Amino acid sequence: AKKTVKVIAKNRITTMIAVPRMVQKLLALDEFSGDNVSCIEDIYVGGDLVAEELVNKFDKVMKECGGKGVLSPGYGLTETASVCTVSKGDFESGSVGKPINGVEVRVVDENLCEVQGGTVGELLVSGDQIMSGYVDDGEATKKALITLDGKTWVRTGDYFKRDESGKLFFMGRKKRLIKISGINVFPSEIERVASELPFINECACIEYRVNGKPYIKLLVEGEELTASQKQAVINHIAKRLSHWNKPSVVQCVEKFPRTKIGKINIEGLNYEFGKDTQGGQ
Repeated sequence: AKKTVKVIAKNRITTMIAVPRMVQKLLALDEFSGDNVSCIEDIYVGGDLVAEELVNKFDKVMKECGGKGVLSPGYGLTETASVCTVSKGDFESGSVGKPINGVEVRVVDENLCEVQGGTVGELLVSGDQIMSGYVDDGEATKKALITLDGKTWVRTGDYFKRDESGKLFFMGRKKRLIKISGINVFPSEIERVASELPFINECACIEYRVNGKPYIKLLVEGEELTASQKQAVINHIAKRLSHWNKPSVVQCVEKFPRTKIGKINIEGLNYEFGKDTQGGQ
């Protein structure tokens, strides 16, 4: 992170692309201030949850140094040639903005029919930039690419909802979906709401089972929270979301496993903390 600040300052970098973890590391440095970073105009952030607190911290640094930099959450996949939506200058918690020029999106149900009115569905992406297929993997290509109304679309495998203004809100990966009593629960939504609390730095929501019955566990990275803080997390989530989203357990983890680019390794957390147990919760 320190090397990055030096490169920014020396070359007067105006535009960057980063994952939230990288932005966190930059903001934690004393060097990420003043004239070193006043040149920044845009940092496009994706690949993981962008907490409102992160945006506020960045805005504070920019204000103090007299810069005009904006932290802009976005969304994209390798299959869509990276970025396909950006929220530029109009941040709203959970939103990844609107499609960029040349990109068309749809939010569809299980029958691939477009949904409206903030209904959650899978995001489809179309445009000249999408992939033609996976190399030497026809089966995977057939699953990922579909044709609707004469256009080719990428099935992202991600759940979204869309508001009346056209903004897209990321709800979570299909493979991370948790079902509680038949109700769909989106871990990313729980993580976003939990991150609103000032004592939550990073968190991850997983499913765990007791005698085969599913429950929600919220893992919080960092030092152990007090019992009152853990209860405050549960109460806050219960107040902001439906009762199906309320964690049964809040557990602290000193350090999350991460991928090479700094994203939380959810599979690693599921393996270590999501095992089926016997007896009470």
